[in-house]
Amino acid sequence: MVGLEPRAAGSEEEPKVSSIVMREASPGMRTKYFMDKSIILKKFIEELRARKDELERSYLEHKEEAKNAPSAMQSASDMSRHQANTMAENVRAEIDVLEKAIDFLLKPESHPKEGGALGYGDLFIVEYNSGKKGYLIVPKGAGGREVKGLGIDLFSISPNSPIGEKLIRAKIGENVKLHPNEPETKVVNIL
Repeated sequence: MVGLEPRAAGSEEEPKVSSIVMREASPGMRTKYFMDKSIILKKFIEELRARKDELERSYLEHKEEAKNAPSAMQSASDMSRHQANTMAENVRAEIDVLEKAIDFLLKPESHPKEGGALGYGDLFIVEYNSGKKGYLIVPKGAGGREVKGLGIDLFSISPNSPIGEKLIRAKIGENVKLHPNEPETKVVNIL
């Protein structure tokens, strides 16, 4: 498997990270996986910034469209200017949400969790029959994204989403039913 590098049994040194996902195998023990959360967060932030850039271009296009649309004095039945401004403001609101999510993920220590509670910034690794998936808990508005190229399927979810609500209450080793039509998954790690 790409990105996996075994660590010698009994080795005291930290494993070398060749990707984000690593495994430790020793005789008689189950394979353990290590993930470099900082790499995952960096990749996810890159994805959010790319989406924000797209939205900023869209915002500017809508504002330009509104500026060039006929006014109510020029066309009694044309609502183009109003509609373009409304679209621009909706896009601006989505940009604001992404900016807050990016800021949060860049500085998670500035948003302490109460009493060791799980929440934003936590990464849940679950084991399915077909392999492992990661779920990164992100602020509202930044969920629903999939990040590829990390050696594991990674999805961003908000804590108030159906999957997020189930994972937030889960503990390592616990089986959780995330989807009604799929078998239970096992939470193998929380980073």
